[in-house]
Amino acid sequence: MIKILLIEDDQIDQMAFERMVKKQQLNYDYTISGSIQKAKDILIEHTFDIVITDYNLGDGTAFEIFDLLEDTLFILATGAGDEEIAVKALRAGAYDYLVKDKDRNYLKVLPLTIEQAYKRKQKDERLRLLEAVVVNANDAVLITTAHDINDLKVVYANAAFSAISGYDINEMDGHSPKQMQGEHTDRETLDKIRKALEHSQPVHVELINYTKTGIPYWVDLNIVPLFNEKGKVTHFVSIQRDITERKKAEKELIQAKQTAEHAQAAEKQFLANMSHEIRTPMNAVIGMTHLLLDSNPSEKQLDYLHSLKFSADSLLGIINDILDVSKIESGKMQFEEIEFDLIDLLHSVQKAFRFKIREKKTVLVTSFFDLHFEHYLLGDSTRLTQILINLLGNAGKFTEKGEINLSAKLLRKEQNVQWVEFKVSDTGIGIAPEKMKWVFDKFKQADSSINRQFGGTGLGLAIVKQLVELQGGTIHVESEVNLGTTFTLHLPFKNSGKKIVHDLDTIQPEDYSNEDKIPESLRLLVVEDNLMNQKLIKIILDQWGVDYTMANNGKIAVEKTLENQFDLILMDIQMPVMDGYEATVSIKGNLSNPNHTTPIVALSAAALVEEKKKALHVGMLDFLTKPYTPIKLKNMILKTIRNTTAHPEMKEVKTIEEKRKAVDIDFTYLQETFGGDNSFVREMVDLYLEQNPIDLEKLAKHIQEEDWEKTYKIAHKIKSGYLMMGMRPQELMAAEIEKLAYENPNTGATILPIFQQLKSNSEASYPLLNEALEELN
Repeated sequence: MIKILLIEDDQIDQMAFERMVKKQQLNYDYTISGSIQKAKDILIEHTFDIVITDYNLGDGTAFEIFDLLEDTLFILATGAGDEEIAVKALRAGAYDYLVKDKDRNYLKVLPLTIEQAYKRKQKDERLRLLEAVVVNANDAVLITTAHDINDLKVVYANAAFSAISGYDINEMDGHSPKQMQGEHTDRETLDKIRKALEHSQPVHVELINYTKTGIPYWVDLNIVPLFNEKGKVTHFVSIQRDITERKKAEKELIQAKQTAEHAQAAEKQFLANMSHEIRTPMNAVIGMTHLLLDSNPSEKQLDYLHSLKFSADSLLGIINDILDVSKIESGKMQFEEIEFDLIDLLHSVQKAFRFKIREKKTVLVTSFFDLHFEHYLLGDSTRLTQILINLLGNAGKFTEKGEINLSAKLLRKEQNVQWVEFKVSDTGIGIAPEKMKWVFDKFKQADSSINRQFGGTGLGLAIVKQLVELQGGTIHVESEVNLGTTFTLHLPFKNSGKKIVHDLDTIQPEDYSNEDKIPESLRLLVVEDNLMNQKLIKIILDQWGVDYTMANNGKIAVEKTLENQFDLILMDIQMPVMDGYEATVSIKGNLSNPNHTTPIVALSAAALVEEKKKALHVGMLDFLTKPYTPIKLKNMILKTIRNTTAHPEMKEVKTIEEKRKAVDIDFTYLQETFGGDNSFVREMVDLYLEQNPIDLEKLAKHIQEEDWEKTYKIAHKIKSGYLMMGMRPQELMAAEIEKLAYENPNTGATILPIFQQLKSNSEASYPLLNEALEELN
């Protein structure tokens, strides 16, 4: 509703106005004043949207009230018809000037004039509000011309802009915003702004500007175009927010992150070096000890050897504890989910512990297992063994006489999950109440004298707690000084669904008997730089009668692989001249090397997860950590040659069904594409069988030559063939090679293992596809 004041002393004009409002049902809330004085009083007390006033009234003229109408739109309606009056009224702020006629025709246009005036008032109000927002905004606002993108001129700047830039508003008027740019203003960002403005598009960037005194500062910059009624850009509005402090904080965070990452990397490198430097001589110590134990030593020598072995095993345990802590804290600890018989595991743990403390004649090891599982459990049996051995070892350390008990019982079942409660209790020295809070802390023991008397790093129980909790379990301890300690842990295990079958006649110890020897025809390359470890492995291999060649470093190893064919390469990692990673990449990456398909097993003192992943990544088949025993080395060699074609007498023949599982063929895509027409399917399979080997040869050549552009192109081409054959894993391998060659073609070390797997799978697909062709015919 429009609020109107009509100032008119002619009663007929008043009545005519009222009749018009009523007849046209105009949405007016009007007040009528018949004199200037009365109008003044009304205007002092009330506000109106529009005032319509006659010029000449009985007690004065309209000019007397113009000063009261500064913020109100008014229309002058008079019969005087004097142009001079009209000009004065318009200069005083009148919206319009209407001439009264005797037939009062001016009333016909008055509603339209009022409507336009009202819209003008609303528009002016919005503009006033917008101007207030812009003028008083905390963010800097800059408005420029738009007719020449390369020569923008500032037409407006608010006070906030002046505050952050140091430029007076008048100093920017008619000048280019480029004067705020400087040495560190990013040219790519400026180019991005220019391209957006050329296409009349908004743009949002972060940019360095410079103050009037040359000080750089960061701004969050939003630029939007302003369009006229015809859709043409007339101006650009730039809204700038000072983000210098935020950028400073970001930089500090990045630096802090980099510092932390460098510290973490240094810690990892230290652990890797420590592991390698200690494990390398430990390998010789433990290996030689095993060899001496098998050489019919005297009773006195046997006693010395047992002491030596115990000390070596203890030192190795400390190293493993430190590495476990590192893996847990870096989030790299992984848990397997394999089938195992919990009863068998517990008996094995108990047996191993009894052997370990066999010299403590005053300590009785007992057990109680209330478990009735018909099925194997799913979980990480290795970590469970580590937890229990650690707890039992802790009990054995602090118990000189009395009893150590290992118990386990089924706590509850939840759907497919069984919760098992394990308890390890002892009658040892116990823990004082005030020391209980430190039991699971790293590097802390209940008493400083404990380390001197019993040894240890204070890591064992901390590792146990974290291993339990990472598997979703809980652990707590109860203890009383001089009476003993009990550790209780609850762990969840899934039900495998596979029934437990104990066939004692078929259970064999986990090593290879004399009937399962390493073939004497095996040709072995051993790459090892440490003289003691060279001597150790020579003695072992000589005892087995194996044909082997020794190389002191990776460079010599590569040279020997170019001269001779080997069945297996045992590769140390950290060596002078050329390390094991570089040597492996060189051997695997050279397709003319006769050993480029020979399996390579890492034989290294490096025990970190990252080292093992890197070894597999560059093409090594497996990883054996030093120190190793002769039986572990033998097991690794036999396992490897069982899975290669070098000695078919050691390899199980795979069935056709197993081959199909290794390489899956699916013609669904082809049949859907060609409407089920098998003739087209046969044609595409024939084309794949003809083209794929050629493409693989080209791909191998490009990888060897490190021509990554051609590698990218041929991988892209070959990918479609696997799509047609429904070989999804191989399609993904080709896509990965394509991506690596395009994005990061710095080294073939990453691409090569993927290509070798792809080539192997592709060759396995040929006989399967030929069989499929016969079925299609």
